[in-house]
Amino acid sequence: MFNCYTLIILTGLLILAGMLLLRSSDEEAILAQLELLREQAGISGPESGIEQLATANSLAAMFSETTAFDLTSAGHGTRAMATRQELVRQIIALRARLSSLELDMQEARVQVDGDTARVQLTGSALGSLTGQQGQFMEIHSGYITLARHNGDWLITGATHLQDERQAER
Repeated sequence: MFNCYTLIILTGLLILAGMLLLRSSDEEAILAQLELLREQAGISGPESGIEQLATANSLAAMFSETTAFDLTSAGHGTRAMATRQELVRQIIALRARLSSLELDMQEARVQVDGDTARVQLTGSALGSLTGQQGQFMEIHSGYITLARHNGDWLITGATHLQDERQAER
């Protein structure tokens, strides 16, 4: 038979296991969200205006209504998107400049704290600019902040930490 202490220990272990499973599912949901973002952001060929708008709306839906980007360490300062529509316009403008884009994420480490999370990662981009020959390759590290909104994890910001290609030199 179980004594009182065994029951307390088992209850504590069940609660701990439940918390770890919840935390793990949050981490998995966040990584799945970032993977979907990575997949949708890719460009394999020319896009019509309708395709650009549809993709931009789909991508912007993964972000909070207001999003802050700190690209100071990359030489671009900070930028706050006051509305999702502003983000959509920026995504369309950036995608219009690209004829191809492949993104990859490595070393993603998720830290969940209640309804907020932070993902530190290294990402790479291989692509080409419209009207130009050759491809570019970028590798950068940074972190992404997220918040849970109505059960979904939305990106609230991103901070550039380092150009990894310069760090190799």
